[in-house]
Amino acid sequence: MADGGSEMGSRERKKAAASSSMNHEKPTEFDASTSSSAVVNVESLVRGFLINVYLEKNSPGLLVRILQAFEKLGLEVLDANVSCSDCFQLQAVGEENEDTKIVKPRVVKRAVKQAIKEWSESNGQT
Repeated sequence: MADGGSEMGSRERKKAAASSSMNHEKPTEFDASTSSSAVVNVESLVRGFLINVYLEKNSPGLLVRILQAFEKLGLEVLDANVSCSDCFQLQAVGEENEDTKIVKPRVVKRAVKQAIKEWSESNGQT
């Protein structure tokens, strides 16, 4: 990109769109294991997604699983906020790579849910 200013403006517009739409869609809850539940919310942005994940407890290794799921889908993480101290919280803005086919929000949500399920099973939490 020759014009870094327009790229940054695009990112800021995405963040503004994400902030204004965060409360418009009800998150989907599901049981990731018998002992905890996760909340996953995926919203479309202009060229990418705002992904929110919340688990009630600290979840070592889960971030890696979710990032691997993004990679499989061809999503590049542009910005992320993660907290893993008492609970697991992730808010990420992911953008589709130029070589990636257009991905739907439900596909991203399904991939994140699958990553949580696999993480849960591998940690003996089912």
